Amino acid sequence: MSACRLKELSGTAIEPWLDQISRLRIDLFRDFPYLYDGDFLYERNYLSRYLEAKDALILLVLDGLDRVMGVSTCLPMIQEEFVFQEPFLTSSMELSDVCYFGESLLEPHLRGKGLGHLFFDRREAHAQKIGCRITAFCAVEREQEHSMRPMKYQPLDGFWCKRGYTKREDLKIEFPWKEVGAQEETKQTMTYWLRDWG
Repeated sequence: MSACRLKELSGTAIEPWLDQISRLRIDLFRDFPYLYDGDFLYERNYLSRYLEAKDALILLVLDGLDRVMGVSTCLPMIQEEFVFQEPFLTSSMELSDVCYFGESLLEPHLRGKGLGHLFFDRREAHAQKIGCRITAFCAVEREQEHSMRPMKYQPLDGFWCKRGYTKREDLKIEFPWKEVGAQEETKQTMTYWLRDWG
């Protein structure tokens, strides 16, 4: 931990870090449960919306050489892509009340050291600062018997529940990506977790 530092970014200050963030996403999302066979150019394009999104925030964990070892993101749901907004449009919630939490990724040797909680603390504080009363993220659904599920895999449900989040089976999206070993993209089901700050 002493060799790491946390950096907060927004707006055009994000641009110089996009390559490193893209590579980290590709490397870490390749693991179960996402099994994402990533594409660098797609990643750059996907992340570029944070440059223009008002009130977006990116958190980086850097080593002494400014190498990105962790990343966590958030932005107002009203500035997200339609696919992420869609489940909320038929709910009683207003998009303007919701802050969407994107990825929260750490290299394996940094896990279990409190950085996951720090990512949530900073993003939740940011959400409240910009006037959002609901914080939300979505996680991929994988069956218990999935052939690529590691023997010692532990889902993060318990961690999220302790943070005050509730799984919302009524709020799901279908998002396509190419899985490891696949020839083409397939739609993956992702379910939202929410915390209402009142």
